Amino acid sequence: MIKHLLFVSLFSMLMVGPALADPATYRLDLKLDSGRRYVLSVVEDRCGSAIGKFDKAEDNIRVCPHRSKDGMALDIDWSTREGDRTVHVSSSAVVPVGGWVELDATSTKLTVSLQ
Repeated sequence: MIKHLLFVSLFSMLMVGPALADPATYRLDLKLDSGRRYVLSVVEDRCGSAIGKFDKAEDNIRVCPHRSKDGMALDIDWSTREGDRTVHVSSSAVVPVGGWVELDATSTKLTVSLQ
């Protein structure tokens, strides 16, 4: 009976363990103060990108999440162009799950929410 119980426990651990070790998927909500919005699903330690090209505007946003002790560290590289005005910003921020960060680049803001 004990051998059977040990076998079942070991088998369960071997089958379920890898699934528990898989990185989590996070939802990133990206909002520019111009009204444009993008939603990404990203896996920890993998980057996600959103690119939008419009008549007189262009957005290019890349976010790379990494686990930190206080939440997720987000490496954010983004640029936007509207007419003859272009902004390019690279920054990092630690954001708790359910939190957000607002990045202000002179005349343009990007809000990144982490779900």
